[in-house]
Amino acid sequence: MPSNHLANINIIGAGKLGETLARDINNYNLATTISIFNKSYKSSLKVAQRLNHAKAYKTIKDLPSAELTFITTPDDAINICANELAENINIKKGDLIIHCS
Repeated sequence: MPSNHLANINIIGAGKLGETLARDINNYNLATTISIFNKSYKSSLKVAQRLNHAKAYKTIKDLPSAELTFITTPDDAINICANELAENINIKKGDLIIHCS
C-alpha cells in the first residue's frame, strides 16, 4: 500500500471536475473507498459504477467519515454543502474538507 494512500475519500459534485478527481484517485489507487454525492443521484451512481470501490450516496448527511472530502460544486452551492456537512454525524474532527474552485 503506498504511503500516500487514504482509506476513504468523499467527493461532493459529480460534474467534470468531481468525476475526473474520482477517476484519478481510482486509477492511482489512492483510496480504499470513494464516496460520491451529487444533486442528481443518477449522476452519482453513473460515476460510481465506472470505478472500483466507489459508492453513490443520496444525501450529504449520509456520506461516511473520510480523511478527505472534496467539494467540486459550483461556488453558489458551497454554503449549502457546508451546512449539510456540518449536520453529518459521520464527519470527524480532523477530516479535511477542500473546495475546488
